[in-house]
Amino acid sequence: MIEARETQDLNLLEDEAFRLHVRAWIEAEYPAELRNPPKRLHWDENKPWYFKLAEKGWLCPGWPREFGGLGLSPAKQIIFTEEVERHGCARTNDHGIVIAGSDLAALRTEAVLDGDTYVVNGQKIWTTLAMDANWCFLLVRTDKNAKKQEGISFLLVDMNTPGITVKPIINLEYHDEFCEVFFDNVRVPAANLVGTPNRGWDMAKALLSFERIYLGSPRLSAYAFSRLKQLADRMGVWEDAVFQDTYAKLRLDLEDLKSLYGVFVDKVRRGETLGPDVSMLKVFQTELFQRITDTMLEICGENAGLLDPMEGNRNLNPTGLYIQARPATIYGGSNEIQRNIISKNVLALPG
Repeated sequence: MIEARETQDLNLLEDEAFRLHVRAWIEAEYPAELRNPPKRLHWDENKPWYFKLAEKGWLCPGWPREFGGLGLSPAKQIIFTEEVERHGCARTNDHGIVIAGSDLAALRTEAVLDGDTYVVNGQKIWTTLAMDANWCFLLVRTDKNAKKQEGISFLLVDMNTPGITVKPIINLEYHDEFCEVFFDNVRVPAANLVGTPNRGWDMAKALLSFERIYLGSPRLSAYAFSRLKQLADRMGVWEDAVFQDTYAKLRLDLEDLKSLYGVFVDKVRRGETLGPDVSMLKVFQTELFQRITDTMLEICGENAGLLDPMEGNRNLNPTGLYIQARPATIYGGSNEIQRNIISKNVLALPG
């Protein structure tokens, strides 16, 4: 059965009415067995939900209706994301929709123009779910004489092009979320260039700003924090004074994170451009996520060695959450890079 696309202009709804509308649809349509999955799902696992979103118009809700979206305002898009996170929906294969990768000052993968074709050589690493992709967006160096973040262009590449090799990387959970991708004389039509040659960094910066507010959402930290309470009850340490002191500090940090997130969400709602200070949000969230999961491992004793949830209970998965938190500080540009951005562009400190 084909899902009926939204026909009303949802921007006309009051925010709370819109939130309840989205919540009701998600609760009715999302597969219960896929709530809060312990690992990133592959395409064959999340495809039904992906197509359900697409058919309803929710996959890219900010896109114009003529391109499959709903034309939602930034404020309504934020509410939609909050409701998806609240329900514990699995993240779809959304790379071409919401993110642009990491910072690129050290980029070496290059593309040389040969007539009406770019010839690409190099490598990308930590490319999420590359084995599932049929297309990728690729930032390549097209002017080797330019300064670090200049001379970069933005290409769209068919993953079936000869010369592309994808090698999955098995992580500590024995999961293959990430990949290395090798480009060996890959010929990409010049028509696949997005924007202007050597100006790809401008687009990447804009996309990274929105990626960092997405990565700065309190969702991961809040989810882990709720599981910390359950784990403490299970391990019999809830009443321990030392644990209570740690728990209180983490709770205060989580409330501060929610407040900071609200500041940037309000900017989006007002239609303002996100500045370099959004890097503070990404740093705060990812490092809090790590501190919470550090505490989980400290209290769970011998269970810290389990890769699977304790006793088969998906709510008690301390090692899984701990491992998931490790690369969080790298996503969207490492936190070391984020601190340099804050230092230079927010605090105006000397280099």
